[in-house]
Amino acid sequence: MVKEISVKSSQKGKGTINNPKNNISQRHIQNKRKNAQTKSIYQKRGKFNSRFNNNNMNFKNYKKEKFLNKKQYQNKNLKKQEEEIEALENERDLFDAEGFYKIKDEDNEINENEWENEKSFLNNGQTINLSDLLFQKMSNVEQKKFDPRIVDAYSIVGTILSTYVSGKLPKAFNILPSTENWEELIELTKPENWTPHAMYEATIMFSSNFGSELAEKFYFKILLPAVRNNIKIHKKLNIHLYNCLKKAIFKPSAFFKGIIIPMSENLTAKEAAIIGSILKKCSIPVSHSSACIMKLSTLKPGMGILFFMKILLLKKYAIPTKVKDSLVNYFCLFGDDNQNITIKNQPNLPVLWHQTLLVFVQFYKFELTEQEKEKIRNLITKRNHHLITEDIYRELNYKVPQLGNLKNLNITQTNMNVD
Repeated sequence: MVKEISVKSSQKGKGTINNPKNNISQRHIQNKRKNAQTKSIYQKRGKFNSRFNNNNMNFKNYKKEKFLNKKQYQNKNLKKQEEEIEALENERDLFDAEGFYKIKDEDNEINENEWENEKSFLNNGQTINLSDLLFQKMSNVEQKKFDPRIVDAYSIVGTILSTYVSGKLPKAFNILPSTENWEELIELTKPENWTPHAMYEATIMFSSNFGSELAEKFYFKILLPAVRNNIKIHKKLNIHLYNCLKKAIFKPSAFFKGIIIPMSENLTAKEAAIIGSILKKCSIPVSHSSACIMKLSTLKPGMGILFFMKILLLKKYAIPTKVKDSLVNYFCLFGDDNQNITIKNQPNLPVLWHQTLLVFVQFYKFELTEQEKEKIRNLITKRNHHLITEDIYRELNYKVPQLGNLKNLNITQTNMNVD
């Protein structure tokens, strides 16, 4: 019996090991493990693929944006080139075949005989050769303590700029705006021998890199003598120097202090016609133009001062009260013979003076007080013109129509029977 029980127990143990149900369960567990492992692998691969795809998409978007930005930049450059070409095509009539500015009848409103006859009174006429005065120091540059290598380098730069037409400028010249002694170094290049093309590139470089004070020095010492010499030699202005003056307005305060105010003291008729056309075309901020008008009103009377004052007033700026008061005082000085002896000896003022007064009264009559209008009336009685004084009187006596009068006009217009 004992043996049978042991055999049965052994058979039961064997049955538990070789039971097919147990084998199926073990396989099921193994398959589950394998499936879990494969799922984890696929999940990892999916995450990696998603990251890779996102990176690819970001990279593709970055490429697209970069390409579009390049296109936009190219389109902007093309637009700028087209605008410049259109501007040149529109300005073909302004310049002759040699590339010099032609003075139109509209710009040449100045009576040259009047300017020549008024030399003693209005301090105009022959120009002071600023280039001779400013470039006299250049002979003494070599006496200064410069390294001979620097002198040789900038003398070579000067020879390049004397024949420059297009292309890149020398690196030694491009460094000048960042140097402290740029005035002494630029004298080594002899700016009086530069081509108009080189002067145009130099004005762009210095006006964009300098502040208003340093740009004023460049305009006064280098650009202004070149412009005046070109007008003096050729009796007209080169197209590149004409564009230099346009680019110089990028710094308005430097333009007025370095070019307009020095020229106003001794301005010729041709210089006035050329530079006046630039002031008419270009837009200038109100603050700078009003400051220039106020400065011109404090200077000695002259044809150049009156001419620039007239052009700036024709822009119809909303000038501050200080500028208005200074203009009234400036014009009233011509009526006070005791204050200015030179004006006392002059019986008739030039036509330009009467024109500037008419422009001032015409555009700013509503801002003038009754006392100021009376001063101008007393002035006109002493200094009159057979054609212009009547217009000045009409502008001074003009009154703003009131609302009641306007309502009566509207009622009469509605009651009228039009056949």
